[in-house]
Amino acid sequence: MNTYQVYDLVRCTVNIATTTGGVTPSSLTAQAWNVNASSTTTQSFTTAAGTIAAGSTGDLSFDVFADTEGDWRFTLYTSTGSYPGRAIGQFRVVDSVF
Repeated sequence: MNTYQVYDLVRCTVNIATTTGGVTPSSLTAQAWNVNASSTTTQSFTTAAGTIAAGSTGDLSFDVFADTEGDWRFTLYTSTGSYPGRAIGQFRVVDSVF
C-alpha cells in the first residue's frame, strides 16, 4: 500500500481492459473516502466534470486531496455502455512520513 502525507494530492490510477485490450468508457464515476475518519465524507469525480483524466486507452486517473490520516479507498466505476464494471484501490495517509 502506498503511503502519503496529510494534505498531499494523491494521483489514483486504474486501467480498464477487456480480453482484447484497453477500453475507455465514456461515462465514469469515481469516489474516494477515508475508512478511518469519523465522518464518511466522500470525494466524487466524473468524466462529465472533467475530474477524471484519460491517458492512453484504458488508463484513467483522478487526484484525491488527502486531508485526513488513515486508510483510504477509491473506486472508479461505470454502469452504462458496453463495459460496465468497477476498479478499486487503496492508499494510506500519515501525519508525517518521518
